[in-house]
Amino acid sequence: MTGATVRAMEKSEASGGIRLSTLRRAAEAMDCSLVYALIPNESLEGAVRRQAQRLLEQQEGRVRQTMLLEDQLGDDALPTAWERRLQSLIDSRGLWSREHHES
Repeated sequence: MTGATVRAMEKSEASGGIRLSTLRRAAEAMDCSLVYALIPNESLEGAVRRQAQRLLEQQEGRVRQTMLLEDQLGDDALPTAWERRLQSLIDSRGLWSREHHES
């Protein structure tokens, strides 16, 4: 690779516009392998819990709100029952399946 090619690659990399094919060629020129990865910003456990909470809110949100408005839910039982349903949803291992989204 020429110096001009390397400088052009560095410039496109700095601006976030470099292509994978360009990086692959550079790696080959240096007798390297190109490896790229996506790294989550949170733990798997956190992502699972967040997804379960979202689904549970979708499934039970309207009923729960109506019952609260009609004063049919006891405040003391609410967190425990919610946590049990949340854990049950997590344990079902179908958080990203269509079946849970259509409930």
